[in-house]
Amino acid sequence: MATSHWIALYICAHSHSLVCY
Repeated sequence: MATSHWIALYICAHSHSLVCY
């Protein structure tokens, strides 16, 4: 689970998607 969490954060951070927030 933790790995998927970090992957999601990485994608969000580099795609600048508001979904992250």
